[in-house]
Amino acid sequence: MEQSSSEFAQTITDPSIVILDVRSPEEFHAGHIEGAINIDVNGIDFDSQVSALDHDIAYAVYCRSGVRSVTAMGLMMSLGFTSFFHLTDGILDWVATGHPVVS
Repeated sequence: MEQSSSEFAQTITDPSIVILDVRSPEEFHAGHIEGAINIDVNGIDFDSQVSALDHDIAYAVYCRSGVRSVTAMGLMMSLGFTSFFHLTDGILDWVATGHPVVS
């Protein structure tokens, strides 16, 4: 489900939803949404790392601008994941709309 920053902020208040940042580790460490886990969609072990996650829960997925997260969700769907919330314009919009990040 595509979401604006404000919708995404509301979604991630649900503790059953896992926040997944699919940017590079360097981008993640520069600033990420609190509570997010980082699995780089361009990393050589993305499939194996993601496969180890629970396939039956919802994931709130984001990247820098919304492009890599779409790729990540496609790969995850091919691995059997079915429930997603997508930060449509990525962390760039998240920050631009005044939402906090941690590093």
